[in-house]
Amino acid sequence: MRFEPNAPCPCGSGRKYKKCHRNLEEAAPHQRYAAAQEVYATSWKETAALQYARGDYAWMADQLPPMQAARLLDVGTGSGHGLLALRERLGADLRIVGVDENLSCLKHAAHTLATAGCPADVIARLDTRETPSGFVQQGADIPIPLPEPIALIEADPLTDEHLEQALLDGGRFDVVTIWLTGAHSWRRHNA
Repeated sequence: MRFEPNAPCPCGSGRKYKKCHRNLEEAAPHQRYAAAQEVYATSWKETAALQYARGDYAWMADQLPPMQAARLLDVGTGSGHGLLALRERLGADLRIVGVDENLSCLKHAAHTLATAGCPADVIARLDTRETPSGFVQQGADIPIPLPEPIALIEADPLTDEHLEQALLDGGRFDVVTIWLTGAHSWRRHNA
């Protein structure tokens, strides 16, 4: 079924079809996963920006006990709004390693952080292939040492064989966070 570009997207997001699912529907088969990631990342960025402006992320960061944290691991980095709240709570000297399997989310996170004066390095390293049972990701090695002060790593924390060693090689984390998380139905994978 074809939709007019300026018509509301049938997903119910409230956005125009051309700004929502059009790229996914029109993507070549080998580009559909990346297109699905971008649709999700764009939607999440809008939601997270509203939650950040409303103070939701600040409230969650305030749930941490008072501490002097030097290094933080953030699983499910999304659009980076949670990292902004954590830096506000724990200090600008905080070294951050963010992990997300969605490269589009990490690119949005890097932009969110850069806009706030916090440059971040994105480590893009997954090769995603479609199989009859879903999508499978294979990751390249992760460079050690990780860039500082903020490294955003494209990795699936559930299945990435290189991630654990890279995180261990970097030293101890004072804080580990897992924020509001979404799931990609395109993966058809639960661990």
